[in-house]
Amino acid sequence: MKLPLNDKKFLFLLFAIAIVIALEVLSIIGIHIPMPYAPFVFAAFILSIGYKVVWNGVKALFKLQFSNINLRSNHEFP
Repeated sequence: MKLPLNDKKFLFLLFAIAIVIALEVLSIIGIHIPMPYAPFVFAAFILSIGYKVVWNGVKALFKLQFSNINLRSNHEFP
């Protein structure tokens, strides 16, 4: 199996996985993000990874298009 290393989405996914693994390892050894900042760091991380899903869900919500569980319109993704 050949990895799609020239695909930007795949590389972004690998980068996100590396960050999650690093944060999990740091958490296991007792190093945590300070509490006032932790929710903002994780919210920024989640939104940076899933911004398309969130945006398509918000658009579908305002259009009242509930055609599937993903709340996205079919014409934007193959």
